[in-house]
This record gives sequence, C-alpha cells and structure tokens, in this order.
Amino acid sequence: MRMKTPINKYEYDRQYAKDKMQQVKLTLNKSTDGDLLAWLEKQPNKQGYIKALIRKDILEHETGENVSQKGTGHTQSD
Repeated sequence: MRMKTPINKYEYDRQYAKDKMQQVKLTLNKSTDGDLLAWLEKQPNKQGYIKALIRKDILEHETGENVSQKGTGHTQSD
C-alpha cells in the first residue's frame, strides 16, 4: 500500500496564493488623501468595501445607470 507524501502546508499555501491570488497595492498620501484614509479607516472590512465600490462602478458602466440606491448584490464580507 502506497503512503501519501506529507503535505507541507506552507508550500501548499504559497503555491495556492501564486496560482489563485493577485495582490494590488494602493499608496495614498497622508496630506492630499487624508480624507480617503480617514474614511477607509472607519470601514470594518476595507477589502470588501473597496470591492463593492468597484463592482458598483462596473455595473454602472455596463448598464449606463446610477446604481447607488439599488446596491450591487455584493456584501462587504467579500
């Protein structure tokens, strides 16, 4: 009977991240973007908040209508 090779969790996670994930970095200036930083700091889920805004913008561009009141169908838990 053949034994399974032990899985190195670190190596598995590293490979998964390499294959499935992409990181995007945003640099904001404390002086000129202070309002954005303050608002973003208030958000409990920054990633979900930013993703919801982008999805809303995509939907508005695709449909040509303002969906501010309609929502995007996505939650901030994304």
